[in-house]
Amino acid sequence: MRESEDSIRSLEVQGQTRDSPDTRPRKIAKIVAAILIVPLLLLSGLAVISLLEGPEDVCTSILGDAPTFPIGQFYVEETDTTTAKITFSTVFCDAPPSHLRIGLKVDDDYSWFSFPNNESGATLTVISGENIATIVYYDLEQNGRVELGDYLAISGLTADTEYTISLIWEDTGDRLDSDAFTTPSG
Repeated sequence: MRESEDSIRSLEVQGQTRDSPDTRPRKIAKIVAAILIVPLLLLSGLAVISLLEGPEDVCTSILGDAPTFPIGQFYVEETDTTTAKITFSTVFCDAPPSHLRIGLKVDDDYSWFSFPNNESGATLTVISGENIATIVYYDLEQNGRVELGDYLAISGLTADTEYTISLIWEDTGDRLDSDAFTTPSG
């Protein structure tokens, strides 16, 4: 106890006290640092938790309704003179097919197709343009969601012709993917 009183008197003799201007900035800096660090740690923890919960949380709206914007791609798996198989290759955030539109272009003609329902085996309906082909959707899991491996079977194509197929998210009109393919000559 005697030593601490002596050190306080020593500081007072030198013109400083425990709460002098020389020590206050350090205390304020510590308080400010604590105020800034705590929210940053909380936000970092929330970010880690959301990453661990998986892509479903990123893809669904706040209300948990249909996806606000899916992420996905397809590719042309095989073609012959009059048919093509287009396979979905990445996750679509549980997007029901009825939220998608398919565009099929040959020369300068576009056909736009919609899914009449979310069932496997559904023949897509032409909603705009010439009916240049028939497209049937196959849902491998039979769950009403576009997922890896689901595919579109296109028939009624013309041999030795270049086509472009596009995948559109109906809710926003954004193009998710597009691919070109050529049917072999007969």
